[in-house]
Amino acid sequence: MSKSLLMRLYLSIRLKPEFTTEQDRSCCWCRCKTLICLLNLDEHDIYRTLNMMTLAPIKASSDGTTNSADIIGMQCATFKDILSVDGVMNTLTYHPANQVIPLNEAQKRLFYCMFFNINRKKSIIATVWHENHLRIGDNNYHQLIFQSRALLKRYGLSEKLLITVPCYGIRFNTKLMEEIARHDLAR
Repeated sequence: MSKSLLMRLYLSIRLKPEFTTEQDRSCCWCRCKTLICLLNLDEHDIYRTLNMMTLAPIKASSDGTTNSADIIGMQCATFKDILSVDGVMNTLTYHPANQVIPLNEAQKRLFYCMFFNINRKKSIIATVWHENHLRIGDNNYHQLIFQSRALLKRYGLSEKLLITVPCYGIRFNTKLMEEIARHDLAR
């Protein structure tokens, strides 16, 4: 697929009348960037054009709060234009290095929690295991965190991007993430 064809595809999808919400348009942008990464294209021109069209980060609800049902039904979210999760394709895309990382359902929901600052262990458990969170214990939570760190490491990202906050939960190390992204973009 050529760059011009991909750009026409993006614009035709983005300008469709049924894509009226910010979430729909943001999801379209996220999928096109993921497609560029999957096709391993030289995306310099497309990336610059897409950045000019970047939309505001999506919010899961009109009041700015996010709950479990919002996250489970979400199709796409972007974090600081560095990471994005595509909920349909179950992928995490690291944009500075054009890496697409496959996720399982629990990992996808965990990253959505991180994107929307849901950091408390109990809240993460209730969101990730929404259907049966009452039967889920700390072991499941710790195993998910361990597997997510191992996944990041396997794809060349630092496992230190996920910071454990003792007696509370987990959060992104945004400072480290931004440093790594600047380093990767400089290459």
